[in-house]
Amino acid sequence: MHYFFRVFLFCLVSFSALTNAAEVPAATVKRVMMDQQYGTKVFIQLDTDQSERVLCHTSSGWHFVMDVADPIGKEFYSMLLTLYASGKTGRFVGIDSCELFSNIETLGRIELK
Repeated sequence: MHYFFRVFLFCLVSFSALTNAAEVPAATVKRVMMDQQYGTKVFIQLDTDQSERVLCHTSSGWHFVMDVADPIGKEFYSMLLTLYASGKTGRFVGIDSCELFSNIETLGRIELK
């Protein structure tokens, strides 16, 4: 019985240490940046910080990054510019990874509100 309790405790601690994708439920786009040095990557700064950050995300200036080279990235960019131009809030969710840029979480979802 003691063995099972230790296994249960280990699983509980292990799962609680897992990170979740960052989410900002309601934010306006404060700043958007593209730079020739970074190719088709778009960096996004919001007016509200993420509730949680993935471990790889250490940037204090940018909240998310996305790539406009693929078709979905182009759609995201259109939604992002719509939010920026209108000043309305949106919901932003990351993918739990910094695959596009080493210290900024990759954007996985934008919801217009």
